[in-house]
Amino acid sequence: MIKKSKNHNHKRREEKMIELIKGKPRNEEEKFFVTFSETQLNAILLVVLAATFLVQGILRYLEISDNSYLIRPWLIITLFSLVFLVSSVVLIALGGVTSPLRLKRLFNLVSFLAFMLGFFLFLGSLVFLLITV
Repeated sequence: MIKKSKNHNHKRREEKMIELIKGKPRNEEEKFFVTFSETQLNAILLVVLAATFLVQGILRYLEISDNSYLIRPWLIITLFSLVFLVSSVVLIALGGVTSPLRLKRLFNLVSFLAFMLGFFLFLGSLVFLLITV
């Protein structure tokens, strides 16, 4: 009896290993890609919207407080962050159009990296303002 249970457990482990090697079924991975892309797209659009309103407010503040010399470097950093955020949206769209799953994974990864770079550049521009003003 002991041998049967060991064999049964061994077969189960083999089946699980085979499932892990095969990876997720294509349908599950497609659903994950769509969900992840939609969530990332919502986050990107929220950050872009916040950045545009923040740019307007900070530009007015810097003009009123006679710190107009700070506008140019701050605006350059902010525009770079917006470029990365917009490129992230474009990469998500391209990932949704491509049919091979490997390309979708690649576009999703690069899009996420561009989003993170744009987000941290945006935060860096805010830190730049806090330090200089």
